[in-house]
Amino acid sequence: MARHWGFRFLALAVAFALLLNELSLMKSLMVNPFNLDPVIDGVPSVTVFNKITLPLAQNTTIPSTVKIVTDTVQDAKTPNNDSVSFDLISAPVYITTSPNKRSQNDVTHADPKISWFAKRLETFKGRRYYVYDHVNLTLPHIRDKSRDPNALPTWGKQKWAKRFLPYAQGEVRFYEALEAYRGENLRTFDIEDADFILVPIPLGAAIFWGERADLEGAFGQLFNEPYFQQHPEKHLYITNNERLFRGDLKSMYHFAESGLTKHVVTKLSRGILVKDFDPQYFRQYLMNFPKNNDWNTEDNFWQWLPSFSHHWSLGYSHESSDPQYNLTLATLDNWSNKELNFFYRTTKGRSLNNSTKYRHALFQSEMADVERLIQPSAVGYEVGKKRWLREISNSKYCIVVRGDNPSSRSMYVSIRLGCIPVIVSDALPYYQPVIRSLLRYEDFSILINETQFLSNPVETLNAAISSLSDDDLKQKIDGLALVQRILVLDHPSSLFVPAFVHETVARQRDNPMQFLLGRSFAYGGGVEISIKSG
Repeated sequence: MARHWGFRFLALAVAFALLLNELSLMKSLMVNPFNLDPVIDGVPSVTVFNKITLPLAQNTTIPSTVKIVTDTVQDAKTPNNDSVSFDLISAPVYITTSPNKRSQNDVTHADPKISWFAKRLETFKGRRYYVYDHVNLTLPHIRDKSRDPNALPTWGKQKWAKRFLPYAQGEVRFYEALEAYRGENLRTFDIEDADFILVPIPLGAAIFWGERADLEGAFGQLFNEPYFQQHPEKHLYITNNERLFRGDLKSMYHFAESGLTKHVVTKLSRGILVKDFDPQYFRQYLMNFPKNNDWNTEDNFWQWLPSFSHHWSLGYSHESSDPQYNLTLATLDNWSNKELNFFYRTTKGRSLNNSTKYRHALFQSEMADVERLIQPSAVGYEVGKKRWLREISNSKYCIVVRGDNPSSRSMYVSIRLGCIPVIVSDALPYYQPVIRSLLRYEDFSILINETQFLSNPVETLNAAISSLSDDDLKQKIDGLALVQRILVLDHPSSLFVPAFVHETVARQRDNPMQFLLGRSFAYGGGVEISIKSG
C-alpha cells in the first residue's frame, strides 16, 4: 500500500510540474513570446495585435488576441493590410508590404528584410564577450599543428577519424576570428562586463593532434578560474566534431583517454555549446513531427538529446572558409556568368537513416532521366577532385541532398562558391539552423519537399528554378550574399563576429526545460502577423 501511494505521489508531483510549466509558457507568450531583449537591438519597437496560430504540440492553448512587442524598421502607421509570414525562431520580425504592391517594372527588387538584417549586424552593439588568453587554454602548439600538413595526429590516426581533419582545422579558425576582433562594441577586456565568456580550448584539434596532458592542463586551468567557478553558465565552447558531446554520452567514450571524461563534461555542460547541429531545436522537430521523418528512431533518440544548457549551430561552416576553395562573392553578375545550371555529385555507396533513396533518386528512380534536367548541368556519381571543383565552381544551383544526417557539407562549399543551394532535406532547417535569430533557409536557398522529389526528381528540380521570378532570384542572391558575410571568415566584409554574438545572446534566452519537453514557443512552422494601424 505504501508503495502504491508512493507512485501516486510521484504522479501528482509530475502533473504539478507540468502545470507550472504550462503557466510559465503562457506567461512568456503574453509578455514576450520571442524572448527578445529590446536592449539588444537598439531599434524602435511597435506593438502588434493579431490572432496567432502556432503548429505546436497538441493540446496547447493559445489566446486568440495577443499583444506582441517586436522589432521592426516600420513605424506604427503601417497600413492594416500589410502582413508578414515567418518562423517563430526567425525573430527579430521584419514587417514588409505585400508582394503584390510592388511595381510591375521593379523586376530586381532588393529584399528589404535582408538589407535590414545586414544593417542590423553592421551596427550591432551593446552585447560583448570576453576571451581567456592563458596558453594552457589556447594551446598554441596544437593550433600550429592544425596548420602543418605534416603534423602527426594522435586520435586522428584511426581511419574513421581522418574525416574530421578539416573539422578540427575549421574549429581553430573560428576561435582565431573571435580572438582577432578588438572592437569594443562587441568585445570587452573586463570579464565582469561580458555577456558570455569564450573558452578558447580547441577541443577537436586537441583531441586530433594532442595528448591527454593537453586537455587535462586546459580543463585544470579553466576549473580554477574564479569566474568559471562563479558563472559556469556564461562560458561558451565551440566544436564542430560530430562525435563530441552527443546526448547519449556513448560517443564520449572515444575521448575519455584524451582527458574529456564524463566528470569534465558534467562541469562544462552548464554552459553554451556551439556545435555542428542544434539538438534543442532539432528535438522540437522530432517531437512535433514524430511520424514524418526517418530521424526519430530508437537508435537516434538518445544522441539527439541536448548535452549542454544552451546550444546553437555553426553547421559545417568550416567548409565555407576552407582556403582550398576560391571565394566567389554572391552577386547577380557573378552568378549569371556561371555556365552550368545544376550541380550534383554523390557516391554509389549507401547512406544511413534511409537516405540512400534520396541521394540516388536522380539515377535510379522510375522518373529519373538526368538528361531532362535543364541543361547544361553536371549531375552524376562522384568524379575526380579537380573536375568536381571545376564543375561546382561554375554552377548556378547546387543540389544538396540529406545524407547520414539531415545535412551535407556540400551546402557550405556551395555557399562559399556563390552557388544557390537547392536542398532536399525536410529536417535540415531544424537540424542545422543558420543563425536562427535572424535567418531562414528560404532566405538564401530553395527547399524541395522530400516526397515530391522522390515522386519525380527531375521535374521537381526543373520546376523549382523555372518558377523563380527575376525578383525572387535577386532576393535569393541577396540572401546568399548575407550568409557569405556571416559564415565565410575571410570575406572582405565579414559579419561573423556580430552574428556570433547576436546568436549567442539570443540563445541564452532559451528555456532549456521547455526545449527538452518539446513544448517551447521557440519552435514554430510559421505565423502571420497583421499590423494594426497606429
